[in-house]
Amino acid sequence: MNLSGRFIHSVIYPRHHRAVSAFLFFLSFLCAVFPAASFLLFDFVFSNNEKKKERERER
Repeated sequence: MNLSGRFIHSVIYPRHHRAVSAFLFFLSFLCAVFPAASFLLFDFVFSNNEKKKERERER
């Protein structure tokens, strides 16, 4: 059995279907969450740097 036939076989068979759909859902979830998380992290770091600069100006 070649690789493409094995892939089609695993797609058609329902016992693999749940794992594949869960994996695709997880992948789309990551794609949705990762940009927001990285943006929040960047915003957090940037605001902390601004606060440090303000403290240094006060001294």
